[in-house]
Amino acid sequence: MANLHRQHGTEAEYIIIVKNNLQLPGGGGKTPSPTGGQFMVYGEGTLLTELLSTGLVFDSRFVMMANEFNMDTKDVNLENDEEP
Repeated sequence: MANLHRQHGTEAEYIIIVKNNLQLPGGGGKTPSPTGGQFMVYGEGTLLTELLSTGLVFDSRFVMMANEFNMDTKDVNLENDEEP
């Protein structure tokens, strides 16, 4: 994402959040890691600043993607507090 932003001359604006459930401490994985069992976060721009300061709320600014390989989206019912 950062590379796409740079290639198109726009300001970087993204966050990536991944849970490290592969390297669990206490023998839960082949190579335990200090980040095991934790959410690892990386990002740039005001989106990251907002996450770190006030937190983020899934609202109309966001689109839930259906998968990681094309641009399909899926509906999220925010009015009924349905989890994304």
